[in-house]
This record gives sequence, C-alpha cells and structure tokens, in this order.
Amino acid sequence: MFKKFVVQVLFLVAVLGLMAGCSIKGSGTGYFVEPVSTIKPFFPKRFDVAKYKTKVDNVLVIMDASSSMKDGENFDIAYAIVDRFNRTLPELGQTVGLRTFGHSLNISEKTTQLLYSAHGEYNTFNFNKNLEVMTKAGGNSRLDKALTAAVNDLSGLDGKSAVLIISDGRKLPKSSLEAAKELVGVMDNTVCIYTIQVGPSETILGEIASISGCNRQMYASELLNGEMMAEFVEKLFITKKPPVVKIKAAVEPKPEPELPVFDSILFEFDSVDLTTIGMQLLDEVVEVLDVEETITISVAGHTDSVGSEEYNMELSRRRAEVVADYLTVRGVDTDRIILEVCGDTKPIALDGTALGRALNRRVEINPN
Repeated sequence: MFKKFVVQVLFLVAVLGLMAGCSIKGSGTGYFVEPVSTIKPFFPKRFDVAKYKTKVDNVLVIMDASSSMKDGENFDIAYAIVDRFNRTLPELGQTVGLRTFGHSLNISEKTTQLLYSAHGEYNTFNFNKNLEVMTKAGGNSRLDKALTAAVNDLSGLDGKSAVLIISDGRKLPKSSLEAAKELVGVMDNTVCIYTIQVGPSETILGEIASISGCNRQMYASELLNGEMMAEFVEKLFITKKPPVVKIKAAVEPKPEPELPVFDSILFEFDSVDLTTIGMQLLDEVVEVLDVEETITISVAGHTDSVGSEEYNMELSRRRAEVVADYLTVRGVDTDRIILEVCGDTKPIALDGTALGRALNRRVEINPN
C-alpha cells in the first residue's frame, strides 16, 4: 500500500514538472520565466471624418528615444504609443509634427531631431514613414533641447497648438521645466502640453504638464488598446460636429449613377511601396467613394511573371493590402472593400518586355 502511494506521488511531481516546463526555460545558471509583452495587437477606431472636426490646429509629438528608454519595453511602448496615436487621429486639416530626442548614434548624431514637420497638412501615411526611422534608443535625455526647438517647429502656425510628450521621465534635466515655461510664454498661452508617462511615475512629467494650465498627464499602459486611445484622442484633439438640420424638399428621383472607372495603381519591381502618383490616384478614389456612398470596390493585387507562383501570390496580396490600408486610413469603411489576390495569373500586357512587366505590376480597383 505504501509503495503504491509513493509511486503516485512521484508521478504527480513528474506531471507538475512537465507543466512548469511550458512556461519556464532553463539556462546555464538556473531558470527564468519568459517575460510576457505588454504590447498587444492594436485595432484602431475609425472616426468618420464627416462627423468630426479638430479641436487643436497644430500638434507636435515629442518622443523620448534616449538611453534611459532601453529599460525593459519602454522604448517599444513609447514607439507603439506614437504609432497608435497616429493611426487613430483622423486627418481633419490639422498639422502634426514629430520630434525626437536622445538617439542611438547609428540613427542620428543630433540631440534632438524633427522627423516630420508640422508645417503642412497632416498625412497619416507619411508620418508613419518618418516614425519608422526610430528603431532603437540611445543618447542623453535632453527634453529641454526638444522643447526649445519646438518653439521654431510651431512658429508661424495659426490657431491652438498642443505638444504631446511621450517619455519615461528619467534623467530629464531640470532645465526642461524652464524650456516648457518659455514655450508657453512664446506661444502666448495658446499651447497645451500633455505628457504620457512610460513606466513608473516620475514627478517632472507631471510638473511639465501643469505648466500650460491644461494639467493632463496620462500613462502609456492606459493607452495601448484601441478603445482607450480613441477616447484619449476624442477628449483632447477632436470633437463632433453639430448636427446639420436638413430640410426635405420634393425633388425628382435621381437616375442611378454610372459606375466610375479607376486607374490602376502601379508598383516598382518587387515592391509594395506606394508611389507619389499612386497615392494621388488613391486620393481621387477616396473622393469618389465619399460621394458615391453605396458603392463597394474590389482591390485586386497583381504581379509580373518574375518569381515563383507562390512568391507572386504573396506579393500581390501585400500590394492589395497596402492599397486597402491607405483607403481605410482616409475614411473608407473596410466593409466596402473586397480584396482579391491574383499573382501573375491575369496580365494585361506582354511580360516579355520591360514595359509590359511594369504594367502588370499593379493593383486594380473596380466598383461593384
């Protein structure tokens, strides 16, 4: 009886050891539990640009890319906050700039750098392209230098402005407070300074947020999901338009509109990057779809015949997704877009010539 009991205990210990092995890894000196990332998949809310207007005319995002951000996931969290803010904020004619401070030397030797200028209409796609330069942290935490430079970044811009600082708040010089006060003074109190704390709370970020009188400090952990980021954007940066009272009048029923014809979006060899002409053509598609609200479209990706069938199918899928993403960022509902993946199966020109291959590397947009 005792022997049977011992066998059962040993079996239970072995089972628990196997279960623990699923979450604990061995190393040369012991065991450690795998860290679980706090950065989860993000699904941004799409604001209907027809129903909203901007509260803030100019926004300058200042991101901490200094060496203190190397701790844990701090740099990745800061990057995610900036990226998710950009993907959530609707394009409403405001200007948005991006400045960083710190920097790894293989990215920039400057203490602070303007990656995307606020002098010009805000474009989500272009903002993201410039953000992608920031791949690692390094350098000194000179927020004071970034705030001093922000005076020039916002000079000459009309209306209300906001500076959004994303930082861990560590190793920031006290001169950052004076630089913030100078910025508010030069802007004649038309600027709000908001701070987003990455990691444990640091007093200096709260002090900086209070200087402009707007008194808004948030924590990055609260803004990583789509719902909370949308609430943050709607509370501080945009507002709903007042309802429009429509007076109905007896009118002749309109005839069914003819379906529009869209030009193909062409791509460089083995590329999924939109060209300037491609983005201009897609902006025209958005204008048509804003007017013809009942039309749905198919977005079909194509390639030339260079490469394997499997590779070309994947490449055409990525091209179709890039076009669809560009349209949805500009307010086209995802329910109105149907993706098609064609690979090199439907050429429109001879693939034996360079010109023919260039015409086959395309995405076709057809109304349904």
